[in-house]
Amino acid sequence: MLNNENKLTETLGKKMTNVASFIVAGKSISLIINLVTFIIIARYLGPSAFGIYTIIMSITALFGGFGNPNINSYISERIPKLISAKKTSEAKLVLGDTLFITIIFGIILTILVLVFSPSFSVYSLHNINYFFLLDIASVTILLALIYATLYYHILSLNKGGSLATSSIIHASIQGIFGVGLVLLGFGILGAILGFIFGLIVASLFEFYVLLKHLGFNFKLEGIFSRVKKILLFSKDMAYSNIISASISNFSVIFLALIVSSSLVGYYGIASRVGSLIDVFIGAISLAVLPMFSEAIYKEKQGANAGKLLYFSTYISLIFTTPLIIFLSVFSGEIIYIAFNTAYLGATQYMQLISIGILIGIFGSYGANFLITSSKQNKILKYTAISVLLQFIFLFILTPYFGVIGMIIATFYIGNISLSILYLNYFSKIGINMHRGKLLRLLTANFLFAFLLIPISLIFSGAIGLLIGVAAMFLLYPIFLGVMKALTNNDILVIKTVSESVPIFGKIIVSIANYASKFCS
Repeated sequence: MLNNENKLTETLGKKMTNVASFIVAGKSISLIINLVTFIIIARYLGPSAFGIYTIIMSITALFGGFGNPNINSYISERIPKLISAKKTSEAKLVLGDTLFITIIFGIILTILVLVFSPSFSVYSLHNINYFFLLDIASVTILLALIYATLYYHILSLNKGGSLATSSIIHASIQGIFGVGLVLLGFGILGAILGFIFGLIVASLFEFYVLLKHLGFNFKLEGIFSRVKKILLFSKDMAYSNIISASISNFSVIFLALIVSSSLVGYYGIASRVGSLIDVFIGAISLAVLPMFSEAIYKEKQGANAGKLLYFSTYISLIFTTPLIIFLSVFSGEIIYIAFNTAYLGATQYMQLISIGILIGIFGSYGANFLITSSKQNKILKYTAISVLLQFIFLFILTPYFGVIGMIIATFYIGNISLSILYLNYFSKIGINMHRGKLLRLLTANFLFAFLLIPISLIFSGAIGLLIGVAAMFLLYPIFLGVMKALTNNDILVIKTVSESVPIFGKIIVSIANYASKFCS
């Protein structure tokens, strides 16, 4: 039997896990497709050309960060409440209004990139002839914004299967066209066109799903007052997103001014491989957003949203930390097998980025919790502090230490400062993040890393990777039990919320049953 403290986690956790499992499934499959796609493209282009591609996509992403005034937070907060209140007509209108905002912002920013593309080509790409590639890539700004807006509407309806299908469609179309065009000799242009085609087809699918399950409505009458309401709701988060997007994408553009495109290519490889971790962190983070909203909306459960915050964060750490350790220890083997010796220079970058992503997990969940608590002003404050520190250290460290300096400024200075700010806030409002237990979890993972290092030194290549994977599944749960980082209560909750989930649920339950043998 679950104790009283875990009953809410069971109720909300079942709902969260079902949605998250579909998101993880979709993202896992799409990630495999994306990995194959970008491995082939990176191998064919080489470090220098892949670096140019990375810079071009960072420029479009920089402008794209200004294009969505975080209406996604409005969608995630508003749609679940409207659906719960059976106000379907208002929910349809929200879809029309948010798409209107997205398209207007997207068109404006696409035009801005077209205007400044010659300047970016000269200073960031070091070749005026690349401006036409940037012109074509600018279309991705509008398409990516539409794709994201529709995605969040589907997420708010808890249609996990459709989210998974959308992710797979996006990755598949991008892979087919991107790889095909690159192999036909279109080079960087082929990779860009593949990305564009993937966004178009996936967005069309998402719109079809929303028409089927929600419907669509758009009214010019009163549009400006409704848009104003949406923008006012999201203004703090909009500023936060703009600030965050500015540092993450500007850092790549700034790096391109200092180092060669080959080194930028190494960084691009390392950051893309590091995105494997986001499959788990991002999936659960997205899934809990509507759950936080629902828990807080129902006043009697509002206080318990903090328990869900701790539960989702801790479970994410249990599953992602060993993955990060594995990627860090075996980074050289992974890069050698996937990309050949041309990209071995990315090994150290991959190790640093992986650990940096882990540090940022508290910021990811903390922001989602504050969104649904209507504390967007605090997110803006914390983000501004963090990004200011990142900019300062970016300009100090990058000129002297190159890629490593940029990684330290963006992944470490930023994520450490955000984590400290959010953990301090949670402590003030009485949310127990069980820091002692978090410390035991980190100790268990330290012991696991201490075991993996000699394995990587003794066994090389694919054999070493296979032994490392076996150690992760067979020995890591033992360390969790011995260090009391995983208790029987935790396992009971994990099993309860996972048992009804297809495929992934059975895998998680099997791992939990094995881990229970080592828990007190």
